[in-house]
Amino acid sequence: MNSTRANWLEDFAAIVKTGSIIDLSRPLSWATPSHVMHTPFMSRLAGQHGDASRPGDVSVASDVFTMGTHVGTHIDGLGHISHCGMLHGNVDPHDVSTRRDGFSSLGVETIQPFVCRGVMLDIAGFLKVDHLAPGQEITLETVQATARAQGTEIRAGDCVCIRTGWTRTWDDIPTYIGARGGAPGPGRETAVWLGDLKIFATGADTLAWDKMPSVGMPAHVEFLVKRGIYIIEVLDLEELAERRIYEFIFSAAPLKIVGATGSPLRPFAIV
Repeated sequence: MNSTRANWLEDFAAIVKTGSIIDLSRPLSWATPSHVMHTPFMSRLAGQHGDASRPGDVSVASDVFTMGTHVGTHIDGLGHISHCGMLHGNVDPHDVSTRRDGFSSLGVETIQPFVCRGVMLDIAGFLKVDHLAPGQEITLETVQATARAQGTEIRAGDCVCIRTGWTRTWDDIPTYIGARGGAPGPGRETAVWLGDLKIFATGADTLAWDKMPSVGMPAHVEFLVKRGIYIIEVLDLEELAERRIYEFIFSAAPLKIVGATGSPLRPFAIV
């Protein structure tokens, strides 16, 4: 349980209103958009019914899939980004990683399953647009104005989710991955502000959280390298927006992929 507040049980009891669970992940299939730097999701039936006979007239089907660890809804581990040649904690990546075994420290398996207070900042809803424009930077002023309009207080230990509406471009893969003018997102100023509030993690409905294109991925550097704050990408925040739910219990668990820089994730909002 991640919370820096002593009365987290009372907070969570106050958050839970309807007793429902909202899935915040996007489906994995051959059609899942992925960045050109990452291996896309691919799957097939490795064994079909009838391929082999078993006693009792029973047959078995099974699957195999491949994917990059930063495809679909996923969490970035602290080994994912370096700045000026160093990882979080001023660690030299060459001292703690090999191509075969990945990272001996800062691997994604070190991220424990977590439950914390979640908040959603509906930037697209505040700006009254279906989704933000390609390459549009979300300013700190807009982020703070959205929080005020929603009556949302951001606290230490929170997971802060940024909704741009970009999920609505999901079926247009070139647009979603930013190949048609980029993708919306905040920049370094917002990352510094959220970091100073000592949040636990942050997420977005885009592929990169940062505005795309950007020089040097400033928010990634600020969160992952400088502050050790996790980033979750490709969230589905549409149901939260439709129901105007801005505060909830956020629950997720990365896969324990030893030495990996990221992991697929299936997060939930408990409301």
